[in-house]
Formats: sequence, C-alpha cells, structure tokens
Amino acid sequence: MPLDSLPLTGQLRRRADRFLLLVLTAFWGITLIQGWLAGELASAITGGAILLAMPALLVWREPGALVTRLATGAAAMLLSALSIFLSGGAIEAHFAIFVLLGLLLVYFDWRVLLFAAAVIAVHHLGFNYAAQAGLPRLQLFPSGPDLARVLVHAAYVVVETAALAVIAIQIERQLKASSRLAQFAREAREGNLAQPLDERLASQDAMLQAAEAMRRQLVEALDHVISAAGELSGTAQGVAGKARSLDDTAEAQTRAARDMTSNVQAISAGIGQLSTDAENVRRLMNDSGLIAVQGRDVAQAAAEEMTRIDTAIARVHQNVETLRQRSERAMGVVQVIKDIADQTNLLALNAAIEAARAGETGRGFAVVADEVRHLAQRTREATDVISTTMGEMERSNADVLGTMDDAIRSVSRGVDKAGAAGRAIRDISRIVEQATASVATMADALNRQNDTTRSVAQQVEQSGRQSETTRLTLQELTGDVQALDQVAGQLHAATRFFRTR
Repeated sequence: MPLDSLPLTGQLRRRADRFLLLVLTAFWGITLIQGWLAGELASAITGGAILLAMPALLVWREPGALVTRLATGAAAMLLSALSIFLSGGAIEAHFAIFVLLGLLLVYFDWRVLLFAAAVIAVHHLGFNYAAQAGLPRLQLFPSGPDLARVLVHAAYVVVETAALAVIAIQIERQLKASSRLAQFAREAREGNLAQPLDERLASQDAMLQAAEAMRRQLVEALDHVISAAGELSGTAQGVAGKARSLDDTAEAQTRAARDMTSNVQAISAGIGQLSTDAENVRRLMNDSGLIAVQGRDVAQAAAEEMTRIDTAIARVHQNVETLRQRSERAMGVVQVIKDIADQTNLLALNAAIEAARAGETGRGFAVVADEVRHLAQRTREATDVISTTMGEMERSNADVLGTMDDAIRSVSRGVDKAGAAGRAIRDISRIVEQATASVATMADALNRQNDTTRSVAQQVEQSGRQSETTRLTLQELTGDVQALDQVAGQLHAATRFFRTR
C-alpha cells in the first residue's frame, strides 16, 4: 500500500520502523567494535545478525504492524544486553537501555515500551540468577551478581517506561486526532460531511470537538441552504408563471382598451353627427314656425279682406304647399335622426357587452354606454313624437289644401274656411314651437353627451397606455424572476456537491 494512502499514525510508524532499523544497525556496529576489543567478534557478529534478522524481515513484510514494533523493541533491548555482555557488565553499557527506550518513543505506542521494559527486566533477572548460579561468562555487573542493583536499575526503567508510556499515549491521541482532522478535511473537500467524528476521540481532544461542532453547523447550514434553494426555485417558477399570466392579461387589456377607444371614438363621431342633424332640424323648425306665423297672418288678412280672397287664397295655397314640401323634407330628416338613434342604441348595446367582457376595468365604460343607450332611446322617442307631429302637419296641410280648394270653389265659405285655416295654422305654430324646443333640448343633450364621450375616450386611451406600461413592467419582472430561478438552480447544484446524510 502506498505510504500516502495510509493514516498519519501508520505513515509515521512505517518511517519509525526504517529509522529504528538503521539505529539498531548502527548500534550493532558498536557491538562489533566491543566484540573485537573483547575478543568476542564472532559472538558479536552472530548475535547481532540473529537479533536484527527478525525485525528486518518484518519491516520488509509487515511495515508499521504491531508485531514489527514489538520485534524491533525486543531487538533493541537484546542488543543492549549483547553490548552489556561484550563489555563485561560495564555500567556504561547499561546506558544504552535508557537511550534505546527513549528512541522507541518514535512508535508512540505504550505497548512497545512496556514489552521492551519487560524483555530487559527478564534479561537482567535471568543474567543475575545465572551469574549467581556460577554460569561462566554471564556477567551483568563488573562486581558480580547484585539483586539490589538489578532492582535499582529496574526502578529507573519502570519510571522511564511509565513516563514514556504516558507521553506515547498523549502523542498517539494527538496523532489520531490530527489524522481524523486530516480525514475530515479530505472528506469535506470532497463534499462529504455525513460521517461524524469519533465521539471517544472528540471527547479527548478540543480540536476534534470544535471540528465536530463545525461539521454539525455546516450540515445544518447546508440543509437550510438546500431547502431554501429548493423553495426559492419553486417560488421563482411560481412567480414567473404568475407574471407570464399577468402579462397575457395585461396584453389582452391593452387590446381591449384599444378596441374600446376606437368604439368610443366612433360613438363620439356618431353623436356629433346627430348633434349637427338636430341643429339642422331645429333651424327647419324655426323656419316652419315662421311660415306658420305667416300663414296665421295670411288667414287673418283673408278674414279681414274678403275682397282679395282669391289672391289671399292663392298665396295661402302656395304657402301651404311649400310647408308641405318642407314638412316632407323634415320627415326625411327625422327619419335619419331615428336611424341614427337606432344605430347609436345598437352601438351602445355592443359597447355595454364589451364592457361586461372587460370585467371590473370596463365597469365605468359600461355606465357610459348605458347612458348613451338611454339617450339614443330618448332620441328615438323624440323623433317618434316629431314624426307624429309632422304627420299631423301633413294631414293639416292636406286639410288646408282641401280648404283652399273648397274656398276656390266656394267663396261663400271662404270666411269659415279662413277661420279654420287660421286655427289650424295656430295649432301648427304651437306644435312647431314645441317640436323646436324638443329638438333644441335634444341637440343640447347630444352636445353634452359628445363631450362626455370624448372624455371617456381619453380615459380609455389613458387606461390603455397604463396597461401597456404594466405589461412592459411585468415582462421586466418575468426576466428578473427567470434570472433568480437560474441563480437558485446554480445554488442548488452547488449544494448537491455536499453529502450530509
């Protein structure tokens, strides 16, 4: 397995294997010098080779393994024992035990320290008993076997081993914490925040506690961000849909406003024409009134001057004939007014229907259309009255003509007929005056209605411009919401990189 792929503790222990193997090899060189000086070079070569063979093999086959560390620790203590043996139990040779015990701290494994201390303790006790038993060449101290000195050495070894074990435990914890932090950093870099830190390690290290707290806060924050991004995207899509719907509605309102403006302008033009025609009718009625007055004067003159009855009757006959012709023209004008009133009524009805389709926006226009329809109805009623009156005028003209004919045929009845003509002409004059007043009222009403219609047209046109402005604003809003939806999508895509579950 590549060294870089191992946890931090495994990497350091593999390096420690190679480091200690080099140290022990160098120490074996020292023992070779001791063996040469003591005349025991063969023992130094053989013993050192045997002691280094096992850890060297394990460093090659099982680097970083516990058995490799234990074998290396045991080899270190046994090489110290070999040095003590080759030096004849010199006190200086015992110093190697403490030095090598300290070097074993590079494993930051209390088990190795304890195992090495046990090995050297067994060696000292075994050699001391062997020396007491008189075995040759097994000399632990220069002065011979000494259990008290062995116990003193053991006490120093125990103290050092305990201190080193505590340090090793602390180092191992720190390294495991650092290794877990490095793993956490790698996982966080890859977007994986789902794996919590080891609670046992976190309880022993403040940095791990802070890292775990940070991980939980990040997970919580990312959950909120992911949720908010989803909600933001959904909201943006909903708002975009509503904005598009409002844009369509505003566009329809703009088209309806344009249509209503055209219709109102057409109605205004029609009402203006009606007003002009009514003014013409009023002038004709005034003329008819003047003619009626003239007829009345003629009738009075005929009654006063029977001697000129032929001339008077002829004049009256001519005037009545003229009146009849003008009455016929007036009837034609009244018929035109009636047709215009019917058309206005139809336009007003259509406008009311369009206003009802427009809903709340066209309510005001519906009221105006209804007023126009009522006005058209009143115009038709007035024209009906005028038509009736003109019919009566025609009948009166016929009577007058008949009277004139009778007067021509019978002068004796001229006075009576002249009186009847005078009364008829007075009635005609009164009717003409009433018709003139009605037509004048109708003309004034049409003028006012025309002004109102122009005002409505202006308001509808302004409403259309406002609808167009609203539609443009909604289009801008739709663009902004779409941009917001894209940002929400990018945010959601970015947060999907992290795994929190």
